[in-house]
Amino acid sequence: MPNWCANRLIINAQPETIETLSQIIRGNVEITYQRAVIASQKLFLAGIGGILKPTETMVYLPYPALVQGIGSPTPENQAFTRWLQLLSDNVELMQERAEEILSLFEQSNIKNVVWGSIPKKKRMAMKVVFEQKRYDWSGFFTRVSLDYFWTQCDVLAKMPCYNVDFNMALIIPPLLAVEINGFNGGFLQHVARGYDDALCRYGTKWTRVDVDIIDCSNNTFVIDFDTAWSPSLEVTQCLSERYQCEVTHYYAESGCGYCGCTIFNNGEEVEQQADDLIFSEENDEGYTDIIGPDYILKNIGHYGG
Repeated sequence: MPNWCANRLIINAQPETIETLSQIIRGNVEITYQRAVIASQKLFLAGIGGILKPTETMVYLPYPALVQGIGSPTPENQAFTRWLQLLSDNVELMQERAEEILSLFEQSNIKNVVWGSIPKKKRMAMKVVFEQKRYDWSGFFTRVSLDYFWTQCDVLAKMPCYNVDFNMALIIPPLLAVEINGFNGGFLQHVARGYDDALCRYGTKWTRVDVDIIDCSNNTFVIDFDTAWSPSLEVTQCLSERYQCEVTHYYAESGCGYCGCTIFNNGEEVEQQADDLIFSEENDEGYTDIIGPDYILKNIGHYGG
């Protein structure tokens, strides 16, 4: 299990920006990219089964079996061809790109392909892929069958999708091929697994965090949350740049004994401090208290660990 890093963000911005960020951080916005990922998983399976084919010569090196010859220039295959281009480019799933993928999903018409009507040989090829990615695609604790996934996937891709917590991928958009590769990876060659991509681009293992709202006023928004191992300064910087605001990020991780504070203004780092946590002498029961630095004692809810 990871050590938990305690974080506090103090956001100073115009009232309309505070309201926008409040809705995002409270999980009150539609997560379009999640729908696009679900649609893409089904498009991937359709390619594996040869239900859809590109209308021109294409090769997808991370998974060559995805491309099976050249198909006729139908609207369905044209949609698949465009989606393959997006997958090959490993595009960021920002709002407009996610909406494009959902439009391609509709154009592909695979939502009307009945599972039982697919030839057995094609279904078996699709099953091999699904069994390999079942947990990444449908959830670690689920045991859904491929026919259920195929039938329900189009429903999931159309329904509104909301978070119950703050998803940092709303600040730094996820990557399409990485999402297909999944958190555990081992599927698409030379594509990062979700775990490594999260550490690289978000600075922490998981992008979803539970948030405690400490203060929310016209010009100030203060939140506390925990991240795995380390603070997500990459997300803080992007948030400050995108919403043209000042963000002060305090963090502390008692397990490894470090802490710090970084301030970003419109995406530019204007102040940075990193220190070791200061511990008291052990008491009779062998416990210690954190007694410094002062700026951490005054500006964070707890110390992680």
